[in-house]
Amino acid sequence: MTAKELAVKLNLSPSSVRRLLKRRGVKLSGGRYAISDNEAQTIISEYANTKNGTVGTVGTEGTEEGVFYAIQLIPSSRPFRIKLGFASVITRRLQDHRTAAPTARILHTWPCRKSWEQAAISAISAGEKRIGLSEVFEFTNLRTAFRRGEAFFALLPDPRESAG
Repeated sequence: MTAKELAVKLNLSPSSVRRLLKRRGVKLSGGRYAISDNEAQTIISEYANTKNGTVGTVGTEGTEEGVFYAIQLIPSSRPFRIKLGFASVITRRLQDHRTAAPTARILHTWPCRKSWEQAAISAISAGEKRIGLSEVFEFTNLRTAFRRGEAFFALLPDPRESAG
């Protein structure tokens, strides 16, 4: 099974599954993660049986409530290269990003539900250049992007308030 197929089964983003596989020690095969059916079933079972829907040490996918973030990956040389995504614990997520981008910094966050992540990425990154297959974009104007974010999240209820 591929990482992409596993992501669909777990209802997680492909990048979240790649991080999970890397932490589990799964090796790349031909530039891709190839997971045996047994390994995939183990991961799926762990995911289904773990409290709050977390898998092992993924940490950022655990709860439905958290924040949607815009992280500047390389502030000094690529100030418009921004990673968008969801985190239940933003400090842990920033720490994860700093393993590859030590100077990364949080530019903006919005209260968010995990289920809103893909829609938020689409709304904020509309018309921007995606870098690779990840949620990293080269923005032309950050102020405009953040205005799109404000407009998007203004349409949604506050996820911190109880629904009921």
